[in-house]
Amino acid sequence: MGAANSLLYGDVPCRLLVPGLRAEDITAAHTGLFRFDMETPTSEQHRWSIQVPRDPEFPDDIDDGVNRKTGHGGLDQKIFLHYRPDLWELLAERHIELELWQSEWLAACGRIWQACTAALEELVREMDRTLGRFGLVDRLGNAPDNHCLRVLKYAPRTGSLASGHYDRCGITFRIAESHSGFYTRHGWEQQVQPAPQTPEVSCFTGEQLERITEGAVPRLWHGAVDTTEGVAERWAIVFFGKFRPK
Repeated sequence: MGAANSLLYGDVPCRLLVPGLRAEDITAAHTGLFRFDMETPTSEQHRWSIQVPRDPEFPDDIDDGVNRKTGHGGLDQKIFLHYRPDLWELLAERHIELELWQSEWLAACGRIWQACTAALEELVREMDRTLGRFGLVDRLGNAPDNHCLRVLKYAPRTGSLASGHYDRCGITFRIAESHSGFYTRHGWEQQVQPAPQTPEVSCFTGEQLERITEGAVPRLWHGAVDTTEGVAERWAIVFFGKFRPK
């Protein structure tokens, strides 16, 4: 069964080959974020936090560039990069001059974004052949700049790192992670999922696609827990594919 059919017939992650996804770009993406966190002065980091309204369906989803967030109860403490192709322009508008390593970091993220976007388009074409009445290809084609690559690092802690949730987007690609800890839940069963093996990703569906398909494609509940007794910093790279609601 292909990835498209796997997504349609069960709320479980499925494996998807992403041509052009390279291990060296993944390494550059997460090490670049670590370097940014360690070497970039706090005053300069604030300038990389950019709020751009993009999606009328989610007006509060405005985080571009590099941001820090803490969830309820002190959970989900993280720093993350949101990359879209126009990030270069947004930084230039703020008169931020990139160092060579920062340019190479963003270039690697750009190649990952491009590979995932192409794979997403092919995946959605396959899904549309089964669920043609929803016009998924057209909805996807109207939202190319909304697709987002996230590179994130969690602050070390024991227990929960990312509270269980559904993604807002249509389809998520889980690209890479530092170590195990990502889990999914089916009914009352919670299961830690194995890490993807490049150039494959683990893909699953979010709230947007469930809503567009009127429940035909179920969303997936997931989260992340520490598996290192609070010793290691966890990093992960994910890609959020988005559709236009109409």
